[in-house]
Amino acid sequence: MFNLRNSGVSNDILSFGEDADGRFWVGTYTGLYRYNESIGAHIRYKLDSSSFADQRISTIAVRKDELWLGVLRDGIHVLNTKSGSSKTSSLDSSNGIAITQILPDDESEDLWIATYDKGLFRISAGETHSYYENQSLPEKTITLLFRSRADNFLAASENRVYQHDPRIDQFRKIQFEFDLGQKQPVIYSFAQAANDDILIGTKDHGLFIWTRKAQVEMKFVLQPAIESGELTSSTIYGIEVDAEENLWCSTQRGIVKLDSKGRLIKRFTTADGLQGNDFALGASFTSSKGLIYFGGVNGYNRFNPADVDIDRTPSAMRLSSIILPKPDDRNAGSVDKLKSLQLTHKDHFVTFEFSVLDFFSSEKNQFRYRLENFDPDWIENGARNTATYTNLPRGDYVFRVQGANSAGIWNRNGIALDVHVLPSPWVTWWAFSTYGLLFLFVVWSYHRISHSYAADRDKARLTRQMFDAANQADDDMQEQLELQDELVQSAYQHNLTTLSLVSDCISYRSVNQPEEVNHGLAESSIKRIAALASLEDCLYYQTGGPVANLHKYTDGLIAVLLKSSTVTPETIITINEVSSMPIPAQLASPLSIVIYELLENCIHHAFEPGSPANYILVKMSARATIATSIRYLELSIQDSGIGIPDYIEDMAHENSGIAIVQSIVKRLGGTVQFSNATVSITVPNSE
Repeated sequence: MFNLRNSGVSNDILSFGEDADGRFWVGTYTGLYRYNESIGAHIRYKLDSSSFADQRISTIAVRKDELWLGVLRDGIHVLNTKSGSSKTSSLDSSNGIAITQILPDDESEDLWIATYDKGLFRISAGETHSYYENQSLPEKTITLLFRSRADNFLAASENRVYQHDPRIDQFRKIQFEFDLGQKQPVIYSFAQAANDDILIGTKDHGLFIWTRKAQVEMKFVLQPAIESGELTSSTIYGIEVDAEENLWCSTQRGIVKLDSKGRLIKRFTTADGLQGNDFALGASFTSSKGLIYFGGVNGYNRFNPADVDIDRTPSAMRLSSIILPKPDDRNAGSVDKLKSLQLTHKDHFVTFEFSVLDFFSSEKNQFRYRLENFDPDWIENGARNTATYTNLPRGDYVFRVQGANSAGIWNRNGIALDVHVLPSPWVTWWAFSTYGLLFLFVVWSYHRISHSYAADRDKARLTRQMFDAANQADDDMQEQLELQDELVQSAYQHNLTTLSLVSDCISYRSVNQPEEVNHGLAESSIKRIAALASLEDCLYYQTGGPVANLHKYTDGLIAVLLKSSTVTPETIITINEVSSMPIPAQLASPLSIVIYELLENCIHHAFEPGSPANYILVKMSARATIATSIRYLELSIQDSGIGIPDYIEDMAHENSGIAIVQSIVKRLGGTVQFSNATVSITVPNSE
């Protein structure tokens, strides 16, 4: 390392140069220095203060016996190394121009001059040509110039890159593709590898390669040259290539040595004798003897790459600890010899701690890890030496860790630990077997119950149809009016039928009866009228006229009749299996009288006083014959009482409910059958 303290050179290094006689020159923030090899010290070259108002030498170019010195704020000055005389260049109005780089063209002896505020100039045969003024390269700020061995000449501004076409002496803008999404990084440095690939250093995004093949094909897709995740965010100030085709790059975190493919070999820091961890933009140089120079704010470093000995032996690694939710014998004591780890469903998380056995600069150790069969790629962990996983699914995994020591040497074998995560008890094979048996039992039970009650459920189903109202208001109103007219006519006809039935009942019971019987007949007639009145609550209207729900009617009738039962109502069990199907009102009205007469007869006459358990079963369903396609209603009432006497036919000639039933059924065109304690009635259903 060379700095003010050990060799007399200013600490702020800006540029380097080597003249034709092999003398080494250093441009600094405070002036120009020449290194005297014999005394191992730097001698400041005193520049004429009248000619050199600004002493900051930003760039040095050698052309025969002349040093072309670019100054940050004072244009270009030419120093003759033989005579020691100096002069201002022929660059028009050079005073006050900020020079960023001077690049000689050895074949044509031209000079390319990049400036910060006046664009790009070319000095050829004593004439100065401005590419900014003629708009061939419309950029005021040109920060970097580069010419490859294939005569590929590039000029870079802060945000753009231009390529020179020598045939027409024009520049065209090119767009490098960095594979960084929408980001377009600033280019800080250029270099050329031995295979003619062009190396491009960027600010904060590392190093990229423009391959020789892509140059020939005029493609501008760049390849990232650095594999390490840490270096992809580095700033590359300078790039130098040694005789073994290795790459040396100055960054904001020291100097890195890469192989020709861009793989990291080693990082050097102040612990290795560098002037500092940060370096200056453009302050890099390779001498004719193969020595490499990098400058910064604390002097500069010079080294022979062949003499830099790098220990490539990777450091050993150790698994330090395994942290689980609850301590147990799995994570007790030393774990560095552990070959496998078994986790259960209770281990909601597991943390692995590991280390590289390199304690010289342990803070520079790097780690990456991967859980095979879980992580798709390696996870770059930087200097952190822990890895945590939560709620791992059951399965077999291999936890692998690789680490790099402070010299950047990676231990690729690293650590390998088999991890077996047991399934939760509720997802094991025997648990699923239990689930299967339970499912089969449920299916079997459901099938058995469904099969037992299928017939009953089929009888209880109710289907209804809904009608959509017309969309137009006029049609809706007309339909409503027509429907109301039909309802009025239907209600009128139903009421006529009901009154006719009431009249028939009263007349039939009153004719030829003694006076003492008239009171009983009147009371019976009142009950029948009440039964017909209860039917009104079960009526509703459908298209075609009113219909009745005799199931609902029967429920209500049973509740009323039980109140006047000759036995305790709680001892009578009633079963209502009358279908809920809609029955036309003209048929439902007479059937309601029939149901009333038969139920009234059962409840008041069928059971012996004091009987402890009694039941009544009422059933009504629809039936159609295949031969005639005529539909019938079948009504039956069965009880557990004393039964129907054999002389029931004789009773039909008296003024009794049986006679009324026979009369109504006959009017409906049906039949009545008496069997023990069961009355069965069949009537045609015209609906």
